[in-house]
Amino acid sequence: SGEARERFLKKRSSHLLSPEEKIQAIKLLEMERHAMLAETSCGWFFNDLSGIETIQILRYALRALELASELGGAEVENQFLSTLTRAKSNRAEFGDGRGVWEKLVKPARVAPERVVAHFAFRRLFELEVSEKDFYNHRIEAGEREQETVQDGTLLMGTVRMTGLTIPESCDFIYAVFQEGLSRILCFVKRLQGPAEFHKLNVAPLGFLRKGMPAELLRSLRESFQSEPFFLRDLFPEERNQILWMLSQKMREDLFETVFRFYEEHHSGMALFQEAASALPEELRQLGGWTLGARLLQVVRRLESRDSFDEIVREGKVLFEEAESQGLLIQTQPSVEFLSGLLNLWIEKLFHEPDPPLVEKLERVLALAKDLRMSLYDRIAQDLFFVFAQRVLRDWIETYRREKGDMPRLQRIQAVILLGNQLGFNMKPYESRLHST
Repeated sequence: SGEARERFLKKRSSHLLSPEEKIQAIKLLEMERHAMLAETSCGWFFNDLSGIETIQILRYALRALELASELGGAEVENQFLSTLTRAKSNRAEFGDGRGVWEKLVKPARVAPERVVAHFAFRRLFELEVSEKDFYNHRIEAGEREQETVQDGTLLMGTVRMTGLTIPESCDFIYAVFQEGLSRILCFVKRLQGPAEFHKLNVAPLGFLRKGMPAELLRSLRESFQSEPFFLRDLFPEERNQILWMLSQKMREDLFETVFRFYEEHHSGMALFQEAASALPEELRQLGGWTLGARLLQVVRRLESRDSFDEIVREGKVLFEEAESQGLLIQTQPSVEFLSGLLNLWIEKLFHEPDPPLVEKLERVLALAKDLRMSLYDRIAQDLFFVFAQRVLRDWIETYRREKGDMPRLQRIQAVILLGNQLGFNMKPYESRLHST
C-alpha cells in the first residue's frame, strides 16, 4: 500500500526524500526485485530457450532492463543481448536467445501506452473500467470527444495514469477509430500540454464528417507519430470480450437462419427416424447445435424471474425432441453458463447471505440435475467450503446463543441444504446446530 511504502522509505532513507527521489528509489528497488526474479530456479531447468520457464525469467529480465533504461542505463540491454545471442535454440524459427527475446519476450511488454489502449478500447465499447486499479494503474479520465458518421466512429480523449507499484503519473492522449467491422485501431502518445488535445482533434473529425477514412488515418499517424494498437494487441480476456460484443449481430443472424432452416425441414428430418435410418452427419450436427442454442436461451432465463417449473419443462421438451429425432443436444454452452452462474452467486453469498440468493443457487443445481447436465462445480465447491468455514460456522454459533431467531435458522438450514446438493458432508454443521 501507499502508506506502507511511505513508512519504508522514511525508515530507510538517509534524509527526507523529494517526490522525484522517492520515485527513483522505488524504481531501483523494483529493478533489483526483477533482477532477482530473473535468477529463479525455473530458469535453470528447461528443454529449450523458447520454453515457458525461460520465457518467464526473460520477461523478469526485460522489466529490470526497462527500469535500468529509465534510470540512465540504456546500454545495458545491448550488453545483455550480446550475451543472450550465444545461447542457441533447438527451434530454427528462433535461432538463438536474441530471436527468442525479439519474438516471445519483448512483444509481451506492457508499456503504459498499451494500458492506455486497453482503456480507450473499453471506453469506445462502453465497458466498465476499474479506475482505482486498472492493470496496476490508477486511472483519471480527462477530456473526451466521440462522434459517429455512418459506420465510422472516432473517439478521442485524455487520461492520466498513475502506477500503483511505482506511483509515477503521466498524461496521455488517445484516438480510437472504428470503421464497421473492417478495422479498429487506437493511437496513443504522451500529452505535451492541455492545448494539444483541441489542436489535434480538428483535422481527424473533419475527415470523419466528410467520410474520408484514409485521410483520417493519415492525419492520426502524422499527429501521433507512432504505430497504432489493434485488437490483437489486447490481453486475451479483453480481446475476447470485445470480439464477443462485435460478433453479436452475426451470431443473432446465424441463429435466426439456422432456426428457420430447422423449422422448415423438421418433418423431413423426422422421416429418417421413422425409417429407422441415421440422419446424414451434417443434419445431425446442425440439429444438435440448434437445440443446444435453444436450450441456452431457456436456461438463461434463470437470471430473470421466470417460473422455474416452466424453465425445467421447456428444457425437458427440448431433450425429448432431440431423443425423438435421434439428435444429441450440444449442452456445452448451457453447462458453461450455469457453471459460471453458480460460481458468481456463491461468491455473492459472502456479501448477500439471504434466502432468495440461496434459493437461486438451489435452482441452478436442480435445473442441471433435472436436465442431466454435469456442471463444472470445482470452483463453486471451493468457494462454498470457504463460505462454510468463515460464515456458516459463525451463523450457527450466533444462533446457539440467540435461540428463537427463526430467520437466521431458516437461512442456516437453506445453506446446509445447498451444501448437501454440492456434495459436501454437512452433518457436522447440522449436529452443531442442534446440539444443546
